[in-house]
Amino acid sequence: MASSPRPVPPRPRTGGSSARRTTESSFSHRKIVRPHTSFDFHLDLDAVYKANEEPYHQSPRAITPQQSFLSPKRSGRASAPPTDRQSSDFPPRPRSTASPTPRARSALSRFSLRSTLAEENLRAASPRLPTPRDIPTPRVNEPQRIELPPFFNTPRRSAVSSSANVSYKQVADENDDKFSGRSRMLSLKRVKDYGMLAFACRRGGRVRDEGRAYYSMGVLYDNLGMFKHAVTCYERFLHICEKMEDFNGVALAFNCIGVNYQALGDKTGDMECYQKAVYNHSQHKDIADIPGKFIAHLNMGLAYLRLGEREKASVNHQFALRYSIQMSSLTGQSLAIGNLGLTGSLEGDLERARTFMQRYLQLSNTLGDRSGQSGAYQHLGVLTNAMGNYDESSQHFYNAMQLYNQTGDQVSASRAKCNFGIAYGNMKMEEHMKSLLQMPSDTQKS
Repeated sequence: MASSPRPVPPRPRTGGSSARRTTESSFSHRKIVRPHTSFDFHLDLDAVYKANEEPYHQSPRAITPQQSFLSPKRSGRASAPPTDRQSSDFPPRPRSTASPTPRARSALSRFSLRSTLAEENLRAASPRLPTPRDIPTPRVNEPQRIELPPFFNTPRRSAVSSSANVSYKQVADENDDKFSGRSRMLSLKRVKDYGMLAFACRRGGRVRDEGRAYYSMGVLYDNLGMFKHAVTCYERFLHICEKMEDFNGVALAFNCIGVNYQALGDKTGDMECYQKAVYNHSQHKDIADIPGKFIAHLNMGLAYLRLGEREKASVNHQFALRYSIQMSSLTGQSLAIGNLGLTGSLEGDLERARTFMQRYLQLSNTLGDRSGQSGAYQHLGVLTNAMGNYDESSQHFYNAMQLYNQTGDQVSASRAKCNFGIAYGNMKMEEHMKSLLQMPSDTQKS
């Protein structure tokens, strides 16, 4: 009877490539799971074709983060087959059930760490019913900016201030209070994202998109009140526009740089900033069309007024008035006439300034601009009080106080209330002095 062969024990593995030996020696205690190497990307082409058939101005409504053309789970990534790590053997990660606070909810509704820059811009400029706060009204004694339409997909610029005669130093302080905490952090994060986008576009040769990224960075810095950083971004945007011979972009860049230098001058009190503002606005005037020339002359007049050159300021405001009449723009005429009234009051020509302010009040009534009406009443009160007409001055201050209370500007309402008290006191004092002067004549008659 033949004996059965003895079983041969398995020999240990000692051979193989060096890469395999390294893998087994380093990760012998782990089980290496290799994912799929080929992905089947899925793109909803029907949604793409349907969106392309719609008008371009309706694209913000058609393209939303919830209706992305890519995978609905996470915007910006295509769907792929599940890997071994994504199988049903692993339960889903539990999510927190704690509801965010109202302030955090409002911040998260505007900014999302998973959304792209384009989606954030479209969400901020989504079509909805506008409110009076969403429509910024041009103000007298404030530099005017050129605003881009929403389809350029740039960040939304925050409104400067709803009251006239407010310096950019106060605006910067208000922006510091507004963009605090998480909102400020997310705004700075968007600035970094646009910086990365500009670098990627420069590497890829997409010069136009690089310039748009620099402009978007400047707008975000303006919203944060960081005007020096914004000037740097606008200068890069200007260099790109000059390289591409995009004259509309060059005019936009000169306008942004000039207005920011005026803001820096109001914030720091440096006269050199106003001189730089005059230079940039003059460059804007040389290449702009008629509306651009109107804005450039208006801003140059305000810059010259800060420099103390009132005659040049008056000449530029007169040019702005001429262009506004050529454009048939009542809003432009009201701005130019209101600035002419302010310049006349500083020059000491009170009667001329009063005439301009009365015309500015009429145009504000025609346009239905309550803030302009209140500002006109306030300036008329100051002018008539300086002219000695205290009765009319107290009436103007009272009307300004009522309009400020209706618009919710409590700071300006308190200022108008104080001026009303001063004018009313001057009126009573004048009546009392007249009564004292008439007393001796009455005693002599008796």
